[in-house]
Amino acid sequence: MKRRKTLVVSSDKISLAKGISLPQGRYPVTAEYVVSHMRGRPVEQAGRVMLHLTRQNLLDYGVDLSGSTMLGIDINVSGNVARKEATLE
Repeated sequence: MKRRKTLVVSSDKISLAKGISLPQGRYPVTAEYVVSHMRGRPVEQAGRVMLHLTRQNLLDYGVDLSGSTMLGIDINVSGNVARKEATLE
């Protein structure tokens, strides 16, 4: 199941991909949850957390887009959440 959540970056910044760092702040994300059953009770666990960055976001974060027609990008930030570099609310 998919849910809208907020990614909270509390440190100075986190690295998302080569050349892309996300500064401290709150960002809307889409989280896909996997539901498993433990001892007869459903347990939800975030499986994939996707952050959509627009062209303007990328330019604001210092990504060189000269010669590119890219309008935006979806980045999987579940690894950053798993490493506790950011949290979900």
